[in-house]
Order: sequence, then C-alpha cells, then structure tokens
Amino acid sequence: MNISEIFKRFLLLFIAGVLVYFSWIIYRDSREFPEIVSTDPQIELSEYEIIRYNQAGDIEYSLEGDYLVHYDNERGSELTNPKILHYVQPSLLKSDADEKSTPVIDWQAESLTATISQDKNLVTLLKDVVLQKPNEENPQNTVTLTTDRLYIHDRGDKITSDIFVKIASPSRTISGVGVEGFPDKEQFTILRDVHSTFMTNQESSHE
Repeated sequence: MNISEIFKRFLLLFIAGVLVYFSWIIYRDSREFPEIVSTDPQIELSEYEIIRYNQAGDIEYSLEGDYLVHYDNERGSELTNPKILHYVQPSLLKSDADEKSTPVIDWQAESLTATISQDKNLVTLLKDVVLQKPNEENPQNTVTLTTDRLYIHDRGDKITSDIFVKIASPSRTISGVGVEGFPDKEQFTILRDVHSTFMTNQESSHE
C-alpha cells in the first residue's frame, strides 16, 4: 500500500465522518423543532351539561352552560353562562325516605363566563360571579358571595379567589381581598383588608 492509497482511504474516512456528523445535526434539529399546536377548537357544544353521581346513584354535582368550546391544549374549555349546583347527600337529610328522591341544593354558583382546566379539576368563574348557600330552616343564615373571579377546586370541595370579595347574609356583610372557603361546611375566610357590617333591628349598621 503506497502513500497515494493511504491518502485516498483517509480522505474517504474523512468524508464519511463529515456526512455522519451532518446527519446527526439534522436529526437533532428535527427532534428539537417545536411541535405545532392547533389553536382551533376541538369541540363546540350548545346547552352543555355534566352531572356527577356517587356510588349509590345519588346526584352530587352538576355543571351546565349555554355554549362550550374545548381546546386540545392548556386552554382547556370555555363556557358561557355557567351554573354549578352542589346537592345535599341523602344521608345528611332529615326528611322521610319518600322525599329523599328529590335532590336538595346545598349551594350553587353562576357567572357570565368560565374556564375549565384540561384535567377538569379547576373551574374558574369569571365576571359577575354569585355563589349562594341557602338555609331554608334559618333564612337569616343564608350566605351570598359575590366577586368577579372565583376558583372552584376539585369540583366544589374548595373555593378560592385573589381579588375583591363580598360575603353577605341578612344580618352581616363582610368584604375584603381574597377568600378561601369550603361551601359544603359553610366556612369562608376573607384573607386581607377585611371590613364587616352588622345589621341591627333598627336597620342601621356598624363597621
């Protein structure tokens, strides 16, 4: 093997190495190229409604709205005129057995619009939000919460907000910034800048 043949083989190996290197660069760049995600809705539904039942077949929760738009990305879903209803479970009712077949509303919430997370564990109510916890036995204990943004966690087990909130009953009004609450237990905590107003029999108030 003379010098000329050695040089030719070295040149071929060099060219092969360069080709392999550029092939690897192209392969790497193709894998790193960002995936194009569609911004178009995946599903659009009118008169949307979803209902959750417990193992005994009793209704626990429902979410309805006029129009649902669902995206197959982090945007999740958007719902117009949403309404959430939570029901008292039959085991907690004191009525007769025949009356247990009629669902009793524990609390409800509605707003102008809402977003639903991709995993369905977070519903964000937006604009003119009203949450009401009725008390038929003691109407003076009926609670109404109003705000412009309310997060409903885990389909209603917990609610939070990070903006101005007002909680009113016939005898008292509390307002402030931020709230953490558990509607089924009628537990609501204003987080800061709290102001209270109490209604007296003379229809006056004290702050």
